[in-house]
Amino acid sequence: MAVFIFALDAPKTRVEVKLHTGSKVVNIMRCFAGVFFLLFAQVAFAVHCQTEDRVWRDMRAETLIIYTDVKLDAENSRVTMKSAVPTVCRHNFPVTFPLSYREWIVSTSDTFNQAPKFSAFSSGMIVGGNEYPWPLGPGRYLAEGSRSGPNYFFWLGMYLKLSSSPGLNIKIDAGDVIGNFHFFKLYNFTHASYAPFSMYVQIRARNSLDTTPPVPAECAINDNRPVNVDFGSVDPAAIGISASTSLARKTVGVKFVCDRALQSARLKLVATPSIFSAEGFVSGKPDIAIAMIRKSDDAIILPSSGLSYYVYLISGETTEEYTFSLFRKRGTFPPAGPFAGSGTLVVEFP
Repeated sequence: MAVFIFALDAPKTRVEVKLHTGSKVVNIMRCFAGVFFLLFAQVAFAVHCQTEDRVWRDMRAETLIIYTDVKLDAENSRVTMKSAVPTVCRHNFPVTFPLSYREWIVSTSDTFNQAPKFSAFSSGMIVGGNEYPWPLGPGRYLAEGSRSGPNYFFWLGMYLKLSSSPGLNIKIDAGDVIGNFHFFKLYNFTHASYAPFSMYVQIRARNSLDTTPPVPAECAINDNRPVNVDFGSVDPAAIGISASTSLARKTVGVKFVCDRALQSARLKLVATPSIFSAEGFVSGKPDIAIAMIRKSDDAIILPSSGLSYYVYLISGETTEEYTFSLFRKRGTFPPAGPFAGSGTLVVEFP
């Protein structure tokens, strides 16, 4: 610590101080020379660094946290994490040492450690324009500062090689710690106040990245059970010539349970269309067809037409009512006897 003392000569000054002690007044008179002391202290030097938040941090006492942009290369073989701005460090070399003009950031025996979450991948450190695969031994000079400029700049980042683990996907969440750096700060002179010290940097992800293939959306219709529509005994006179006006009909509820993230799906009816009407599918009797009608809007779900119909979901679920209507070919009268029809409901996603 260097101490500088400045004295200022002043004329002698008379000061009178009265102390009251009980009822007796005591007069104290003193003369003194006016001397002012101004102390300047220079503490042991500590390098300061900053990143995009522009806050200078004492690297002896703090870990420098760098948020990096996570990017997947075009070949899907490597993920690179780089900061949006360079890391800036500054020095304050003492003027009393003429040779004190240079400092370095140097690798250590444990310079780079990736987070356990990503230990399955080969990795490396990026300093400036250079890449250093893990592991990196000690004594590598990575960055340099000199008296010619108050600040020096260098880029810090990391990379993970997906090709080192074929078939293994990577999932990085925003805020994840990707790795930690441990450097030594060295100087080109020797002084107790400028001893080498450790400096720590942590690399974090600014954004998310997931190379896992998306899981296909799934829906269960009617809890994966057949939708049985039992018309029971049908009066032939109730079977009309139009699906919309026929009185021979049965309404059932159909439940859809899909991925919770889905807000809508599209429904198709796969069935053999009737020969005499595209509105219905075959029933086993050539002159009788079965139509599927959505009750909420009377929309006819046309069989095997290529058309699809929206199903609106709330948290991935809904129950819709459908009316199945029997109708006949114009000019015919349905014969007695059992009949049956079948089709397949298919759910598609927008």
